[in-house]
Amino acid sequence: VEYRDVAFTPVAAPVDVVLVRQTPTAPPASVAYDQLSPAAYSVTTQGATPVDVDGVGTFVALNETAAPGWAAQRAEGIDSKGKLTLQGWMGGWPATSPEGSALLAYGPDKYAQWALKLLPVALIAAIGWIIVRRPVRAWVGRQWRRTRLSRLRILGGRRTEVDS
Repeated sequence: VEYRDVAFTPVAAPVDVVLVRQTPTAPPASVAYDQLSPAAYSVTTQGATPVDVDGVGTFVALNETAAPGWAAQRAEGIDSKGKLTLQGWMGGWPATSPEGSALLAYGPDKYAQWALKLLPVALIAAIGWIIVRRPVRAWVGRQWRRTRLSRLRILGGRRTEVDS
């Protein structure tokens, strides 16, 4: 059994409790969303009740988004600057018109996305550096050996098996 919109009404006898259904409320708003990435959602609402001064109306809420990095971007019909924490763990944005759309995105995720895109570039650059540097290292090694041998000859040193 499920009771919705229950209100307590005082009656003549204080022992009796009477459940009275309140006047019908507006039908719930319909929400359509697309998950663009784990940290971005495109949301469209229809039939929303705009939030009034008392805070009564429709809120667009997303689970587990109470972190400060979540924001409503490109919002139409949704107050992008009015983010609230609902029920202690949801981020909610109040509706300002019956129809609306917004992109709900987590800002710090953009750095991780850039890092993932730059990783292959950095890997290719590192492999290229190793390939290009190998002949240079061999040339430097040969030059160093020649210089060391000439110093040994000047100082009267003998050539050993390690020097050759």
